[in-house]
Formats: sequence, C-alpha cells, structure tokens
Amino acid sequence: QVYSTRIIFAGDSAGGSLVASVAIEASKRGLPAPAGGLMLSPWVDLSDVGITDSWYRNEAYDYLPQGLARYFAKQYMGTLVDDGIVSPIYSKRLEDLPPLHIELGECEVLHDQIIAFAEKAKAHGVQVDVNVRQDMVHVFCLFAVSGLLQCQSAFESMAMFVRARTRESLLATFPTIDIDLI
Repeated sequence: QVYSTRIIFAGDSAGGSLVASVAIEASKRGLPAPAGGLMLSPWVDLSDVGITDSWYRNEAYDYLPQGLARYFAKQYMGTLVDDGIVSPIYSKRLEDLPPLHIELGECEVLHDQIIAFAEKAKAHGVQVDVNVRQDMVHVFCLFAVSGLLQCQSAFESMAMFVRARTRESLLATFPTIDIDLI
C-alpha cells in the first residue's frame, strides 16, 4: 500500500470520524493513503445515540447530552446515520484505513462505540493504537490549557505517532534519506 509520506489526517469528534471516511473514500478512488490518521474522540457511529452502555454510564460526567447528539446526527446526515461513509464503523472497507492513533476519554459517552470501531479496524488488519485517558471526557484535549497531565500525555503520544508514521513512510519512499533530517 502506498502512503503519502507527509500527510496525517487528524480530527476530533465528527472530524475524527471524517479521518476514517476520507481515507476510505480516497482509497476507493485510487488515491494514495495518508501516512496515518489521528482520531480524537471520534464519533464513528451516528446511529449510536443512547444505545451503547457508555451513554448511560458516563452521562453524569460528559458534556454531550443524548438530545443534542441526536440533533447533530440528524442535521449532519438526516437518516443516513448507519451509512459506511457517515458512520465508518459500518464501512465494508476498513482494511483500506492507514495506521490509526485514537485518543479517547474513559468518561466519554462515545467510549463504547470508539472501542468497538478500534477492535473492528484491528480485525480488518489495520494497525490501531488506542489510548483511553483516565477520568477524561469527550475531546478532552480541548482542556490542554488547564495543564492536565492526561492532555499533555495525549499530545506527546500523538506527536510520537506522527513522527513515527512520517519517518517510516519517508524511509520507505526515500531509503537513502538521512534519518536525522526527519
């Protein structure tokens, strides 16, 4: 599989879902895959509002209420919420995904669907790193200015992933490149 050496797709929440959807669509069109994908609290299943247990287990902690999530899903795609592009957990082409790095909060309402997506992608042969940050909520990296250790650790982990993926793909493309330049 060909990887674009300096491209990492990244997004949070619905944007995290777009990381997968765009990579799959690019592959369908024969375009090179990105070197990797960063997904922060990706909303990978728009049909899952109030269905999986984490919606109830974490509703007292997270700031994304079911009613608002249902409204967002309907405004975004109407009734197509279980379409593989809108909700990549339903894609029949998960093997087309690049290596993924997923950050999520232990206390977020999307927790269970994100874990299910990661496991499904792994089952399709995708390299997936998953970091569940203790006591954190949906898109917890927004709170980085607070100095939370979990945010700092997440950014360090994401930086390591980006460096590793771009270095690895650059070396595969240009085997004689000086590694110290990367």
